[in-house]
Amino acid sequence: MFLFALCVVSCSRAHPNVRAGQYSGAPVILISIDTLRADRLPLYGYAAGSTPVLDRLGREGIVFDDVYSHCPLTLPSHASLFTGLLPFHHGLRDNIGYTLKNDQQTLAGRFKTAGYATGGAVSAYVLRHQTGINRGFDFFDDGIEVAGTGESLSDSQRDGGLTVDALAGWIDRPETGTGRVFAFLHLYEPHTPYAPPPSHRMANPYDGEIAYADELVGRFLDRLNARGVLARAIVAVVSDHGEGLNDHGEAEHGIFLYREALHVPWILRLPGGTFGGTRVAGTIREVDVTATLLDLAGLSSASIDGQAVTAALAAGRVEDRTVYSETLYPRLHFGWSDLASATDGRYRFIRAPHAELFDLTADPHERTNIADARRSTTSALSAWLERTTAGSPVAEPADVAADVRERLKALGYIGSSSAPATSSSGGLPDPKDTIASYEALKQAEALDRAGKATEAIAALRRLVATNPQMLDAWEALAKSLARADRLAEAIDAFGKVVAIDPLKPETHLAL
Repeated sequence: MFLFALCVVSCSRAHPNVRAGQYSGAPVILISIDTLRADRLPLYGYAAGSTPVLDRLGREGIVFDDVYSHCPLTLPSHASLFTGLLPFHHGLRDNIGYTLKNDQQTLAGRFKTAGYATGGAVSAYVLRHQTGINRGFDFFDDGIEVAGTGESLSDSQRDGGLTVDALAGWIDRPETGTGRVFAFLHLYEPHTPYAPPPSHRMANPYDGEIAYADELVGRFLDRLNARGVLARAIVAVVSDHGEGLNDHGEAEHGIFLYREALHVPWILRLPGGTFGGTRVAGTIREVDVTATLLDLAGLSSASIDGQAVTAALAAGRVEDRTVYSETLYPRLHFGWSDLASATDGRYRFIRAPHAELFDLTADPHERTNIADARRSTTSALSAWLERTTAGSPVAEPADVAADVRERLKALGYIGSSSAPATSSSGGLPDPKDTIASYEALKQAEALDRAGKATEAIAALRRLVATNPQMLDAWEALAKSLARADRLAEAIDAFGKVVAIDPLKPETHLAL
């Protein structure tokens, strides 16, 4: 596993600095491990993890301490990573209903224009080519797109081993692996469900998924090494977002903007092991990853929001950059308030009906809201968010086919009762006050998928009793009742759905 080792730290220190364009023509390998919290890696101080490949890559490369995602959702975050643009500039504000604009340049497109062969392989339907995320790739394998009906999770994601084989197979082609190459590998481990193979089962299944993802990275790097690509490559390993793990009441991701959902790893290994073993402090944006990869390869990063950190690598410190993050998921799927955050070195501010400010130095796990105690900081960061997003309206999501919704629902992205994206947030519920209902809905649907219809129906009955306008709960109840042949009760529940949303076509078809 990961047999390649170029040089030790003492060797890398012979390089005084790295300049823009120093690695022009070098292969560029970008690996995204979906849903990976930085603080669940040994490289970031986690004692219970098992990631020998990433540990070794960190020793031979550069580890950035504080990198933040711009959105806790797969498609918008990868759109930022690929375009170097913030969400309100690239326009993909959710996993559903948005596509990349035709005039937007991507990393793959920029490398292709520079003469690189460009290949990518993804592990989840969320990144299917119809979203435009494949723009600029000569080769783009999203094999899950044609599998199954979308009713089960296996129809909408695939084992990362298949994705590794697909991309490595492309690199193995005689016309690909010997010249300039830009390759993108997307692994969906450790996204839910946390079901690592037996060889990687651990006390915490999320950690087991991470351990399996680590092995997959090692497999891919070994294939690159066998092809003679790894020794001369720029390798970057990142994540699109983290995972709640109930730190603030959210089991997964998408609703909240706390640190566990946004703080992601970035490991950068340069040809020759330059600066191997270096830690880089300072707050960095995920769009800065994009700019840095372009800068190292000597390509233009014009018209993007990211800024390269190349010049700061020798110092081991980047000046803090204020990071914009957002989630429209609560608004677009549940009719709750959207959230936005500003991460500014020591402080993190979350704009919400009940605003929050956290001091990461004293409170890294964000347990104590000091918004009232630090009013000047709260006001300054709130004003920064207003200035940053001024003149950038949110487009309404496009209508999507029912089968697309079902596939994304299988991946855990549920909800269909929304508030218009362009309407005011005033009066919308704060997700902090509604998260328990959301988690109860997910748990009830999990019971139903497990064949425990009686338990699921009972849980859904309790949920609609306390949330009579929760369309998704009524719809889930109606479907569970129908599957249990309790048709009269199912028709009554479908009637509640129609009463809430008279224009929902799927409900009329069901009736």
